[in-house]
Amino acid sequence: MLWRSGAWRQFVLATSLKSESAERPGEYRARYLGKEGIAVTPLRPVGIVEIDGERIEAATEGQYIAAGSRVRVVAMDRRRYFVRLATRSEASSSPDSTES
Repeated sequence: MLWRSGAWRQFVLATSLKSESAERPGEYRARYLGKEGIAVTPLRPVGIVEIDGERIEAATEGQYIAAGSRVRVVAMDRRRYFVRLATRSEASSSPDSTES
């Protein structure tokens, strides 16, 4: 009886909930792994880091990192990213440096 009166359409979902993107949330979050950014706030041990123009919450492994320092994302869990102070050797190690 409900399908004849049209009331059944109010109980049935008319649109699809599936996303067109096949990317999973974990894969989307993993894009920051290995990237460098700037500490916007002091990380003691949690603070805000800016990477590729986006601000994310990050934690250190216990050490204090001052605002304005370059950091590298080294790990992530379900809730946050973990960063370390980026060293110059990581940033400047390039294969095209030649010595004669």
